[in-house]
Amino acid sequence: MGAVTGATPLSTSPHCHTAVSRAGPAGRLTPAGAIHKARAWVPAAPAEVTTVRRPAGPEWFGIFLMGKKAGWMVQELRTEREDGRELLVARQETVIRVEVAGKKVERRQSEERRYEARPGGRLVRLRGEWAGDGGAKTVEGTCAAATCTLVVTGGDGTRTERTLTEVGETAETADAIRIVAARRASLSGPALDLDQLRVRPMRHAFVRRETIGAGGVPLSVSVVSEQEEGDRLAVEAKVADDGRILEIQVGDAITARAEPEATAKRTDAVDLFLLSRVALPRALPREVPARITYRLRGLPPAAEGELVLGPLDSGTHNFAWHELQLDATLRRIGCSARTRSSG
Repeated sequence: MGAVTGATPLSTSPHCHTAVSRAGPAGRLTPAGAIHKARAWVPAAPAEVTTVRRPAGPEWFGIFLMGKKAGWMVQELRTEREDGRELLVARQETVIRVEVAGKKVERRQSEERRYEARPGGRLVRLRGEWAGDGGAKTVEGTCAAATCTLVVTGGDGTRTERTLTEVGETAETADAIRIVAARRASLSGPALDLDQLRVRPMRHAFVRRETIGAGGVPLSVSVVSEQEEGDRLAVEAKVADDGRILEIQVGDAITARAEPEATAKRTDAVDLFLLSRVALPRALPREVPARITYRLRGLPPAAEGELVLGPLDSGTHNFAWHELQLDATLRRIGCSARTRSSG
C-alpha cells in the first residue's frame, strides 16, 4: 500500500482510510488532526494476491475427523523466478491415515500450481499426484491463455491426454480465502479440479467477524466461506488479521487446525467405521427378529445393503453393512449406523 506524503496512517486494514490534512496558507501541510474541517479521506488500495498479508513459509494443519486426528496438511504460497520471469507458486500436500475394517489405510495427495506473479496472472503450469491406498496417478499440464493441456498417468503407466478449454483460472485462486478476508468482499472465479478434470465455478464470500480463543488470548478473525456455485456444502475458514489461516471447517465432520509441523504429523488411531454415522428416520422396531433394509441415496441402485437385526434392547444399537457396489466396483467400505431408540 503506497504512502501519501503528509498522511497519518490510521490502520493497515484495507477497509480503513488514511487521514490527509490540507495545505496551510504558506503551502505547508497542517498537522493531521489540528484542523478537523481540513481533513480528507483517501481509500486504501484493496488487497491483491501479490500484496495480501500471509505467513512467510509453509503453514501446517492437523486434520481431524469427528474430533479424531487422522492426518495433516501443509501449504505454501511463494514467489519464484523461472526463465526470467516471476511466478507465484502454490504448493499443498495432504496425508490421511485411518483404519478400515482393521486395515491401516494411507492416502497422499499433493499439488503444485504456477501463475504469473501479478493480479489476474494466468495459470501457467500445474501438477497433481495421488498415492497410497486407492490407487496412484499423476496429472501434469501446461496452460496457454484459457486452454490447458493435461497428461494423466495411471499407476500402471498408462498415459492419456486431455485438453480443457475456457479454464480461466487466475492467481487469485491460489489465495482467495486471504484476499476475501482482507477485502471483506466476495470473490468469484473458476478453479481447475485436477482429480475430476473439470472446471469448477467457485465463490468465496466474507461471512462475519468473530473472536476466538488462541492460546488463551482473545483473537479477532474473519470467517470466509468457499463454495462451488450450486453446491450446498460450504467450507469455512478463520483468518487472523496478520494473514494466518487458523482453522478450516468442512461440514460437521472434518476440521483442519493450524499446528506446528511436529504436532500436525502426530495422528490418532482412527477407525473409519466407528466414526461413520447414519441418522435413522425413526426408532428401530420392537419386534424381533426383524429385517431392515437401508439404502444410500444419490448413488447407483446397486449401492445398497441389507442386514438382519437380532434381539434389541432400548439402548444404543450399532451395526454395519459391507460390500456395497459403487460405480460397478465392489468395495469393502463398511458403514456404521448408530441410533438411540425412543423407548
